[in-house]
Amino acid sequence: MDKTFHPSILDLDTSEFKEISGKLLSVLNSRYRKLKKEISACYISGAPLKDSKILLDLACVSECKARRAELEGADISGKKFFWEYWKGFESDPALLEDYCKWMVPFRRHIKEGILTDRSVRLVGSGVDAGSVEFTVNETLAAKEAFILSLEKLGTLIGADFEKMFGDVEAIKLSQLKSRVTKWKDETSSLVFWSQYLGYRQACLETLASPMLDDIEAGKIEPEDMIPAFEGNYAESMLHRAFRERPDLSAFIRELHEGKISKFTELDKKKSCLRTGKELCVLLMKKPLN
Repeated sequence: MDKTFHPSILDLDTSEFKEISGKLLSVLNSRYRKLKKEISACYISGAPLKDSKILLDLACVSECKARRAELEGADISGKKFFWEYWKGFESDPALLEDYCKWMVPFRRHIKEGILTDRSVRLVGSGVDAGSVEFTVNETLAAKEAFILSLEKLGTLIGADFEKMFGDVEAIKLSQLKSRVTKWKDETSSLVFWSQYLGYRQACLETLASPMLDDIEAGKIEPEDMIPAFEGNYAESMLHRAFRERPDLSAFIRELHEGKISKFTELDKKKSCLRTGKELCVLLMKKPLN
């Protein structure tokens, strides 16, 4: 707009011209001719002959006025976000853009705790660019060496850090320290884990292997496992006895108990008959006098 109009165009009310120019025989309207003359005088290098072109230019002016009003209303916000770099209409857009490029991530790092109050004080007091660059490069090299050592450690102990934490480079040192401390405190448990892995491997080679997933997922409680083991042990002993003595496989408990009950009943009857017979013999042998 600055290349098309003089600043005085902003003081004109061009809305009336937009209404009149669209009417039939508008050239005969004195008000139309006056408005067009005033608008034409605001052109830097001569006004277009066609009203349609003038209306397009005036649309740009209207847009400029709307954006200017927004800037006037954003003065408080501008000073809040850009501090002394905000000069209202005189602000340098390139300078504001450069300011945003470092201020937005700077504020984010402050919020996330990556930068501290000490970092702000150091920046405010001025830091030697060469020292900062040297320290950054040194830190990046230490980071790469640390990640390489971490990968070697994971391979050595069989730990998948990506499954534990996600992106390895985004892991916080406090998280790693906490995990390594737990490992260190539980070093004595490695003996039990070694025994467990041995039993687990042995279990995988048996018919009980399908139960391992449920056991390790915590779906089966220890107190439920003991009766199950006892039952399985008893069953395995029975299978072994059946293999050694095939006749046992035909053993029917109810039938056997019925025979025992019948034998007991017959034995009782026999005992009674024997007792009666003995009494008769005694009576017969008893002297008459």
